[in-house]
Formats: sequence, C-alpha cells, structure tokens
Amino acid sequence: MGAIVDALAEVGIAGNDRVVGITQGWKLTGAIKTAERKLADGTFSHGGLGLMAWAVGNARVEPKGNAIVITKQASGTAKIDPLMAMFNAVALMAMNPQATGRSYLRSSELLVL
Repeated sequence: MGAIVDALAEVGIAGNDRVVGITQGWKLTGAIKTAERKLADGTFSHGGLGLMAWAVGNARVEPKGNAIVITKQASGTAKIDPLMAMFNAVALMAMNPQATGRSYLRSSELLVL
C-alpha cells in the first residue's frame, strides 16, 4: 500500500482525504443493494461490455446474517474482479466526494498502480 500512496503523491494526489479505503465483505452490502436499486430504476446502466456480463454471471450471492456478500471464495475459480471494482466505486461515490477540478495525468503519462 505504501508504494501506491507514494506513486499517487508523485503525480499530485496526496493527503488523507485523497486516499480512501473501501471495506470489503459484508460491509459492501450497501453498495450491492444500491447498485441493484439503481440498475432497476434506470439511474445506473450497464455499459454493454461482455467482460462485465461475464463477471456478473460468475458472481455467487451468499446470505450472511442480515447481509449479503459476493466473494471470490463463493464464486470458486471464476473471476469477479470487474464486478467487485464496480461495487467499490459505488461505495466510494456514496461518500459524495467533492470534485477538485484538477487533472492528475497529462496525456503523455500513464499511472500504473
């Protein structure tokens, strides 16, 4: 994690308010439910990419108490990384971050994390 924070600082992304951890496991239930509701009401839509459709097809939902979880363990060897990245993005956007109006990468740069 330290190397990632250092690489972000090199391109001008620094500070405790800029790097935010998103919890996993049952704590993603809110993001899963939010994505589900927004897909149903049409305020969020699938981009039509086959990769996401494949990842969603691989996902397995497990009830855990009052929560639901979607984990790699439940999905076996099937890949669900794009789906989990989407849930992480939903959780991050639910925090209502304020835009800075800054562009962190010039067109000639590529930040590889």
